[in-house]
Formats: sequence, structure tokens, C-alpha cells
Amino acid sequence: MGSKASSNRPQANPPAPWAHFSPEGRKQLLAELGAKARRGDPKAAADLDRLLAAYPDLCEVAGTTRTRVEREWADAIGAGDPVAAAAARADAARTRAELSWDGMDGPARLLVDHAVAAHLALTHAELLAAREPSSTVTAVTRFARCQAAFQAAFKGCTRYRATMARVKRAPACPRGDQGGSGRPAAGRTRRAASPRPRGSTAR
Repeated sequence: MGSKASSNRPQANPPAPWAHFSPEGRKQLLAELGAKARRGDPKAAADLDRLLAAYPDLCEVAGTTRTRVEREWADAIGAGDPVAAAAARADAARTRAELSWDGMDGPARLLVDHAVAAHLALTHAELLAAREPSSTVTAVTRFARCQAAFQAAFKGCTRYRATMARVKRAPACPRGDQGGSGRPAAGRTRRAASPRPRGSTAR
């Protein structure tokens, strides 16, 4: 009986993989698994997925999609000049700080990420347009598309921020019943309909 009862008990969640590793140890493990995966080791690639799923903070070390996109745009803007690339990264950080606000949720962060990437793309298009003849159709078209994309992304951020601010300021709507059950709220009584006298012809 005792063994049967114990088998019916819910099992505790297994410890997270590599839980005994220190934060620095997990970073080193990430680098080692990455090197093995690049050499074509399928087990290392699977372990990479498990490691990043168990410790999402390592994504910042590995480079999230956001950081990789911004790094690529900054390098393109720098065109081989590390100082110019660093200035582009600093510009991206300032843009993110200007567009961000306290209490941002997931959709808001995605909108800001998109706006920052669009800002870097527009900067790159401006540089290409400055280097190429102004009559070049490709440069003009590229700049116009990047400008439209940035304007749309910027408007999306500001509109979402304004919407969230209105939602937070809106008062909660009082409810007259408990959970929609049809029962009157506490302290209220339902008035009975007045009986109609017999023989009344009123309708």
C-alpha cells in the first residue's frame, strides 16, 4: 500500500540542466557548445537549444536577434571604421532609451526593437545616398523605403504608448452582479413588479 500510494504522488520537477554550473561556467559552456555545433556536432546543437531554453539570460551573451541585427547595421554604417560603428551603436542605444518607457510589455519591446532597427537602416540609406549620385534611382528608392519604414515604426511606438497610458488611466467599470451570475450585488434588493388590479384595461 505504502509503495503504491507513494507512486501516485506527483513527482518533483527535475533540476534544470547544468544547474550546478556557476553563471560564468554556463557562459564558458555556451562557448564550447557553440564551437562544437559549428563543427557539425548534432548533440552540441541540441544541447545549445536546451541550455538557452533553461537559461534565457544567456541569449544576451550569445546575441539575441535584436542585438545581432543592430550589430550588422552598425557595422554596415561604419563601413570598416570601428569608431563609426561604435557611434552607430551608441546612437541606437540613445534611440531605444528615448522610445522606451517604464512598464513596457512584450509587444512594446518588439515595437521599439523594430523602430531602432528601422532608424539604423535609414541612417545607412542616407549614407549611401550621400555617397552615390543623387540621380541614382536605386539610392533614392532605398532611402524612400527606409524613411517610410522608420516613420511607420515610430508612429507604431508612440500610438501603442499612448494607448497603454489611456488604459492605465481609465477607471475600472463597476459591476452590478457577482461574476455575471444574475444575482444582485451585495446591499441591493430586486424590487418586485407591482401587481396589476383585476379588471384593469391598461396595457
